[in-house]
Amino acid sequence: MSVSTLDTPVNTSSNPNLSRASTAPEAKAKGPAPAAPSFNGHNATHVNFQTRDNHRGPVFGNPQPATAHQCHANHYGASAMPAFLDLFKQWLGHWFGGHRPTQRPGCSNPPPRPMPGASNPPPRPFPTIGRPYPTAPGRPDQQYSLKNNEDLARQLRDNFNAFIDPRNPGHVTIDSIHAMAGKSWSSNPVMNENIRLANELLRRPDLLNALDRHSTTGALDGLINRQNVNLVISGENYFKYKTDKELAAEMYEHFNELKSTPWQRELSISDLRKLARQPLTGDSPQDHLIQLAQEILKRSDALKHMDQNNDGHIGRDTLYWLSR
Repeated sequence: MSVSTLDTPVNTSSNPNLSRASTAPEAKAKGPAPAAPSFNGHNATHVNFQTRDNHRGPVFGNPQPATAHQCHANHYGASAMPAFLDLFKQWLGHWFGGHRPTQRPGCSNPPPRPMPGASNPPPRPFPTIGRPYPTAPGRPDQQYSLKNNEDLARQLRDNFNAFIDPRNPGHVTIDSIHAMAGKSWSSNPVMNENIRLANELLRRPDLLNALDRHSTTGALDGLINRQNVNLVISGENYFKYKTDKELAAEMYEHFNELKSTPWQRELSISDLRKLARQPLTGDSPQDHLIQLAQEILKRSDALKHMDQNNDGHIGRDTLYWLSR
């Protein structure tokens, strides 16, 4: 008995469990199922050229589901290719174009250094050490400009030793006041107050003249002692801060009122002494004349200039020229 090899079907698939592709509509909905190649009769091997998004090229047979490792590898390969191309272009530009490749943070590049002082500012220095007094000499002090002359004189008396001129022991001079005003602003609060006092004293020449004026002659000798300061503090005379020139102007204006009799041509110094001995009555016009006589008699040096003939009389014309 002879057997024909053409009647025996030969299965070329390595997987015996593979089944033929189903032609039912349900199978088409799920995707085409490729059939195993067969040489039975006139049947030829079935090749499926339908592809999916995650496959490249034709698929032979039934496609197997991709594993998680394969998905990760495919994703890494798809995402790494543009990055590789960018780095390659940058490398080419660096070597052939003269440009540095763009640095990407995190790719072997250190993080940017923070700006110094952006979050940690340097410590502020002490606001007074080594700095001059904020108010320039000659300009008013916001606090000391509100004090009256007597308050400033008291402060000078209380700190008298700090202002003493070493060249004139026991005396404060204009030079020593200037020296105090020119000192640097320090961490010693007492010294700083003396600096402010000196600056304010230099802004008030009327007060300095009153402090400098000799207690007997009234002359400005440039020396200030404790007695001068106490006289300014305790003095109640309205004219104690007036200059000799201002006193001459006041005497010229009230020349007739200062004379004892209206028909006298000149003002007698004896009349001034008589008027100065009168008590204050509270009548402002009369008290004004009494204080004027008292103050001019304290300034023997100025009174001597008014009595040009040294005869005890003061002429009206002399007062006019001294007031100019």
